[in-house]
Amino acid sequence: MERKPLTEHELQELGRVQRLVQGGSHYDVLGITLSASKEDIDAGYHTFVRHWHPDRFFNRDLGDAQMLLDENFAAVTRAFRVLRDPAQRMAYDRDLRARAPSVPPRLGSPRTGSLPPPRAPAAPAAPAAPAAPAAPAAPAAGQSPTLPPRPSGTLPPSSPGMMSAQASMPPRSGMMGAQPSMPPRAPRPESPVERLRGQLAAQVVQARTYYEAGKKDFDEGNWKKAESNLYLATRYDPQNAAYQELHKKAVTIGRQARAVQYVAAAETAETYGQAAEAEANYRKAVELDPPEGKAFYKLGKILRAKDDENRAAVEMYRKAIAKDPKNVEYAMALAELYDVIGLKENARRLVGTALTLDKNHVGAKALARKLRD
Repeated sequence: MERKPLTEHELQELGRVQRLVQGGSHYDVLGITLSASKEDIDAGYHTFVRHWHPDRFFNRDLGDAQMLLDENFAAVTRAFRVLRDPAQRMAYDRDLRARAPSVPPRLGSPRTGSLPPPRAPAAPAAPAAPAAPAAPAAPAAGQSPTLPPRPSGTLPPSSPGMMSAQASMPPRSGMMGAQPSMPPRAPRPESPVERLRGQLAAQVVQARTYYEAGKKDFDEGNWKKAESNLYLATRYDPQNAAYQELHKKAVTIGRQARAVQYVAAAETAETYGQAAEAEANYRKAVELDPPEGKAFYKLGKILRAKDDENRAAVEMYRKAIAKDPKNVEYAMALAELYDVIGLKENARRLVGTALTLDKNHVGAKALARKLRD
């Protein structure tokens, strides 16, 4: 059955959670408030697990998104464990306040640390109406009534007939009569081509955002974050060669860095006699295919110590030699194993290689004499 890749919506959600993991608090990662109860914490964690547990995607083609999925799940699990433990949560809250002090919450605010919306300013008082002009004094007996002076720029009063005609006319605006108001025109529906162009433009912007974040992480040596952000950039803008090139570099360097970490963890486990943990870490290292042969050689030694793992040990030794063909120790390890399993000719050839690299190698001389007898 064909394994389907993640959808665009799933990638967007994966990126959203990744941004919370990189820049948010444990509360943000779980989608809860600072005053969340234990029930709220449980609900936030189980909601995430229900949608994003890695086991739900076992039959999907994740590609580089597998790392994002594992990283997000680990961060959510870590947030859940810290906030679920009262002592750890108290210490985390104290550290959170010290790093980003916030305003104390007010009663009735929707989220802890947020302020209620500001009140609207009071409406200005209405201006007082101008005082009515005083009525003109009555004319004296025998005098004709005089009209009050007309203000400058006003027209003489019209006759009653004209007033009624003017009253029936529509109001004027400037020199032209006021046009009847038209209903607003409905917006033209967006065509499929325009919609597609808008989606592509939005994806290009999103890709640029991820690329800039990934490049910043790359320059700062944060390989894991760089790999995650640059992967998302290449998914949103797969035709951008610069995004592809930097993503490949981040993947290569990131894999090498993680392999070194696994080898170091394995060697520490060997120091304390924890063979199973050492083997598990060496296996993780060789899965990343590091350029050096050390992880393959060390895993080969562990496998050779087992009764039925000689064939797997031979494979690891061969890969170690392929990575470091001038390493005498790797050549001798495989030569001795060939001698044990009866491949004498192969053993002689590798002993000759070891003596070519170091003609005074004591172990190589001893094995050469044994193979001649």
